[in-house]
Parts: sequence; structure tokens; C-alpha cells
Amino acid sequence: INLKSLYYPLSDAKDQFQKSLDDKKIIHMFIENYNINNNNYSKLPKNLECESFSLSIKFICLSNEISFEIEKILKKYQILINQWLSLKYVEKFYDENNSNIFQTACKVVAGYNTNEVVLVNKTAKNKGFFEKFFNFFS
Repeated sequence: INLKSLYYPLSDAKDQFQKSLDDKKIIHMFIENYNINNNNYSKLPKNLECESFSLSIKFICLSNEISFEIEKILKKYQILINQWLSLKYVEKFYDENNSNIFQTACKVVAGYNTNEVVLVNKTAKNKGFFEKFFNFFS
């Protein structure tokens, strides 16, 4: 098992979720459990051969309606939201002896949870001069 082989199942899971609940925005997606040869792991073991493999994936979502309303209000003040965070999710990583909730949120955004999945859309191919030119006038 390697990380590259996980991309397609995770991408498919995200796509299926979006199709099923198109009125929701995924704000966190993470692997809750790896089941390998009928053994459960919280982290992906290294260099493991397997005959059976499954993932338990958890999604934390926000209603599109709520996110749209909040974005609309903040847009009036030239504030743009580029990432949503769940407070309950962030609090799972909070250590009151070593940080405040804002530092914890920064850690989460920076990838503190190694099981959190961030799927990035493919970048658009570079457009040629004429394609850019015609798109500019259309």
C-alpha cells in the first residue's frame, strides 16, 4: 500500500458524497480507520502487504445555504473565506497547556492531522495566446 494508491478511492468517495449531498460543502474529510487484512489501524502502516483493504472515511460538512449567507454578509466588508473549519473538529487537537484555539486552528490548516485528506483540483492546462485572446473577448 502506498499513498498514491489511495488517491482514487478517496477522490471517488468525495465525488460520491458530493453527488449524494449536493446541498452540503465538505469542510473536512479524514480517514478514521484503515482496515488491512481484517486488522484496524489508526495510521497507515509502512510497507505492508495486504489481501484486503478498506477505509472508514468521515466527512464534516456545512450547508451550502449557510455558507452562502455568511459569505454574502462578509463580502460587503471585502472579506473572502477561502477555508472553513469546524470548531468541534479543531477542538479535538486542542491542548490547553500548550496553545490557544487559534494556534490549534493554524496547526489543523497546516496538516496537523495526517489522516485528513485534502484533494486539490487539477490545475487547468496552459492556454495558448489565441485561446486567451478569444476568451478575453467572449
